[in-house]
Amino acid sequence: MENKLIIFDCFGVLCTEISPKWFRMHFTDEEAKVLKPKFFNGADRGDIDIHELVGKISDETKIPTYEILTEWKMIFHKNDELIDYIRKLKGKYHLCLLSNVVKGFVNFLFEDPNYLKDIFDKTFNSWEHHTRKPEKEFYKLCIDSYKDYKFDKIYFIDDNMKNLVGLEEFNITPHLFTTNEELFDYFSKEGIKVDE
Repeated sequence: MENKLIIFDCFGVLCTEISPKWFRMHFTDEEAKVLKPKFFNGADRGDIDIHELVGKISDETKIPTYEILTEWKMIFHKNDELIDYIRKLKGKYHLCLLSNVVKGFVNFLFEDPNYLKDIFDKTFNSWEHHTRKPEKEFYKLCIDSYKDYKFDKIYFIDDNMKNLVGLEEFNITPHLFTTNEELFDYFSKEGIKVDE
């Protein structure tokens, strides 16, 4: 196994972003920017689960819970091309997931509760650790879990620039995800190759 650790974000990378898109479906961009963190920041830290979250959103927006959940499912799409690529990296590189996510959200969307755990060596969900990106404590938890390894390089792939700032203290090389093609090209230039 090559001595590199590749850490991936989930929403916006392995699958579509749900909450930003959903809020923009129903509200102006300015309103969406306020409402998304208002409801999701605490939920990402594990303060409430998906059912409580949907209830709170419904109470405030007057959008029925079943409609919210139906629309979230409609927005959701897995990035199958990237997931297949990551599966080919497994066993050759150390692979980790670091995601801001509400308790129950992954199971609701992916249906198989072990879907992501089967892809990665380790998974760090924000709700389980009561912290979230871009709080440095969350990255530190992940890196500390590999303290017995001396990696040649550590990468973190995320679609949100604010989650990629100041990671040098953890020796993490940040990379902004835009498209699969761009990421595959970046990995190729970094000498990261899949097993065919």
